[in-house]
Amino acid sequence: PWGFVSDSLFLNQALLVQTELEPMQLLDKCQYIESQLGRIRTLSNVQEKCYLSRTMDIDIIFYNSEIIETNRLQVPHPRMHLRNFVLRPLCDIIPDFVHPVFGKTVNQLFQQCDDASDTIKEPTIPLS
Repeated sequence: PWGFVSDSLFLNQALLVQTELEPMQLLDKCQYIESQLGRIRTLSNVQEKCYLSRTMDIDIIFYNSEIIETNRLQVPHPRMHLRNFVLRPLCDIIPDFVHPVFGKTVNQLFQQCDDASDTIKEPTIPLS
């Protein structure tokens, strides 16, 4: 867990996806998948931005090199550079991708991250 205490451990992974969906359509699709996998969003948790254990959490970290700031979606993810559990798997798939706001590669952000939380890197399994 990051930002709260939980008895649960979390599995994090990063995916590189090609889509014809626009950013808000992609967000809607991600939230639909979360709900199908048992995630329950309450209005109070969304408004207060509470961190809680959940069955599934799908975040859009980047959308090409676009910068998106709406009430529902911020891309690049506004706290991704603070979290090893985001940066480490991103380093496996897009280490040289340049963050459009910070002008640094994902690998540079990972090397500079002050997050002291433990992450265990499992071997990457190629998809075929």
